[in-house]
Amino acid sequence: MNVIDLLRIAGSSHVKRVQKFIAILTSTKVQTVISLETYPNLIALLAGFSLRHRRPRVVVSEHNLPSLLLRAERFSQHVQLFFAKRLYRKSDHIIAVSHAVAADLRAGFGIRPEQLSVVVNPALAANAASSTCAEELPNSVRLLIPARLVKQKRPNKVLDVARALSTRTDVEVVWVGDSSDGSTISPDESDRFLVRHLPWQSSWWEYADNHTVVLLASAYEGLGNVLVQAAERGVKTVVGAAALGTADAVLPGITGEIAESDLDSSYVAAVERVLSAKTGSFVEPWLQRFRPQAAYSSINRIISSLPPNGLDLK
Repeated sequence: MNVIDLLRIAGSSHVKRVQKFIAILTSTKVQTVISLETYPNLIALLAGFSLRHRRPRVVVSEHNLPSLLLRAERFSQHVQLFFAKRLYRKSDHIIAVSHAVAADLRAGFGIRPEQLSVVVNPALAANAASSTCAEELPNSVRLLIPARLVKQKRPNKVLDVARALSTRTDVEVVWVGDSSDGSTISPDESDRFLVRHLPWQSSWWEYADNHTVVLLASAYEGLGNVLVQAAERGVKTVVGAAALGTADAVLPGITGEIAESDLDSSYVAAVERVLSAKTGSFVEPWLQRFRPQAAYSSINRIISSLPPNGLDLK
């Protein structure tokens, strides 16, 4: 991996920095560029666009709230914000370091949920000892969805996750909730898992057993009350990065997990983590999110899901 400081190359001219970075990309033939913060993101995107069909995949990342931070800065930062709101949508992927940053990018920049991931900063050392003992994934998993059966809750996404998880263990989907918009949940004939749709009941947790995970794959959520109710009763939870409001209702590594992206593989990895981890320390599973190994695994899943030569921007 090569690290390049875009602020130090080719003097102070924006055009020269783009040209120099184009030359670097051409000579090194890199496959993926990951840039950090707004100005380097813009340089990386402009350089990548210039290479057209020969361009690498460009993944940008934001480490603050650009809509608030840049608006409060000098005029040059206002210009950066103007261009970022137009160019970020053309990146291959965007990484936010928190769900607050992701919410800013979704609402203020029009970023699609499938284009966005949340990967927290690796703020801790890599070699700290862990007192968490891993267990095997159980022979069967129940995905419990206590929610209205409506488009917002994305029943098809739940089926996609169940389909991916069923390649590793037996899966049962139990949806507890009524439909108000005609949505249904029906597996394909080739699917190797069961689906039960039950009417809503306030004590939905009665359908949980020791191998149950409450799954919310919603397109968006304000909070997710059922996540708090699940935590009170010791039922593990998994939510997706798209459901931004749920970050205040889950303690990752303790009460559940937050999938770093909207990829099926991210949800499956989160389900596996909550079911295979045996906690020896209350706080250590949460701290593991901030270690370099966790960031590496998340970014590797994201990069592996992208097209090999960048998106077709025509």
